Amino acid sequence: MLQTTKLTQQETQQLSQIQEKQQSYIIDLGKIEYDITLLELQKEKIQDQIEKLTQESQNLAKELETKYGSGTINIEKGEFYKQ
Repeated sequence: MLQTTKLTQQETQQLSQIQEKQQSYIIDLGKIEYDITLLELQKEKIQDQIEKLTQESQNLAKELETKYGSGTINIEKGEFYKQ
């Protein structure tokens, strides 16, 4: 048979406080992991958009080079300078 000893009220309160803090930390960690997942999904979406934009930029550069030849463009003035 096991011998039992009654804990003091202070010890019981300390243990309860530790359990409550632990539960709170677990919940907070879960929220953080959830936020990380959302941020990773947003990051992937933006990376896809960057890839599409890069491809679009390259396609336009090829079109302009085919149309005007090799040179530089001043976007503010809307002018092309042939090399």
